[in-house]
Amino acid sequence: MPGNETGETPMRVLRLALLLPFALGGCLSFSSSNPPPPKQNTTIVVPPGSTAVCADGTAPPCR
Repeated sequence: MPGNETGETPMRVLRLALLLPFALGGCLSFSSSNPPPPKQNTTIVVPPGSTAVCADGTAPPCR
């Protein structure tokens, strides 16, 4: 082909093969797809002056 030097096409293929993982790296996630479950303890902050009742009907602090 006119203007095509020897070795140009293999270099393009090599360059593409080396850059492709970096180009697609943002599209793929390497972290775990299953996040850890939330902790069993939940803290609820009640503003001063407000009334709160625990799930069992008692006054805070809830157990």
